Amino acid sequence: MSVKPITVHIDVSVLTENSAVGRIFGDIDLSAIPQIGDFISFNYLGDDNFKYDVHLWSFQTVEHRVLNVNNYDSPISISLRDIVGEDRVSVLNISQDFCKKMNLFFDEY
Repeated sequence: MSVKPITVHIDVSVLTENSAVGRIFGDIDLSAIPQIGDFISFNYLGDDNFKYDVHLWSFQTVEHRVLNVNNYDSPISISLRDIVGEDRVSVLNISQDFCKKMNLFFDEY
């Protein structure tokens, strides 16, 4: 039995310990509508071409859900747990590469 994908809009802040670096956002397809506390697994860890350490990115926790009133064509929005990296340059590189692989967008602050 195949599952019809559900499009969900995601938003996640990307930080260092000292500053906000940006946010990752865009639409992803899932097999179910995620609930607060659920984990989202990004299945790219087997990609040998990914040049950065991605342990921070493998599972993301759903922290918030936004259900839009009277706008049934708009996907449900979820906020994921903040991603905190060591320094701005490495976080920028990882964010941009991650977005390219996952068809997402990055808004640098």
